[in-house]
Amino acid sequence: MSKLVPQAVRESVVKKASLSIKDTDFLLKLILKSTFEGSELEVAFRVMEKLATMHKGYLDETDSR
Repeated sequence: MSKLVPQAVRESVVKKASLSIKDTDFLLKLILKSTFEGSELEVAFRVMEKLATMHKGYLDETDSR
């Protein structure tokens, strides 16, 4: 499918995609309730770190208002 969509369109869609504080909260809770097997653990950990960093940033923004 990516061959059918021009590169500029793919890049603009990626730039528009973002997560809100509710999104990151939901995803973090979902990951905490999930179980992972061997090779998935490292990926899950890295994703959770990224989400936690984003979520903390959102919380800091709301605290500073």
